[in-house]
Amino acid sequence: MLVLDYGKYLRLSPQIEIQPRGGFYEKYCDKMSIIHTHQIVCLEYATRHLYAEVIEVVEWRQICWLRPLMLAVTPSENEDITSVLPQSLRLYDLRQGPDILWPTKFLRLVWDTEVIPLLAQLEDLHCHPKDNSDTRHQLADFIAEVWQTYPQEFESSMKSTL
Repeated sequence: MLVLDYGKYLRLSPQIEIQPRGGFYEKYCDKMSIIHTHQIVCLEYATRHLYAEVIEVVEWRQICWLRPLMLAVTPSENEDITSVLPQSLRLYDLRQGPDILWPTKFLRLVWDTEVIPLLAQLEDLHCHPKDNSDTRHQLADFIAEVWQTYPQEFESSMKSTL
């Protein structure tokens, strides 16, 4: 199986396997055994989808070190991002931004067919907006909203480090 391995360049790699959303793996397997370095994961919240590369999995803390790639915003909530017309998505390029640590329970693995078209759009000249301050603001707002919605999850992650 060929899957996406996002490093310095976009390439397909046979050594990393991305599992589908839902199904057997989501219900019966430990997420820690599924998520590995160099995989692309997604954090979904409301109308936003944060795509990131897994840099490292910290198993004992159940968190991942992530390098954000993009934030995709759909026009309406509960809309499958793969069914949205590309021109109706709002993409924010986060590839030059900071890395983040995030609990693994919020992440899902991404199919290459979902993320490759989005990565291609980032390179498109018509991708909007290009303003770095707006992009950083969007990421900060997204993270703050998830933290405020699930404070107990982040408190338990912090307690496991003490």
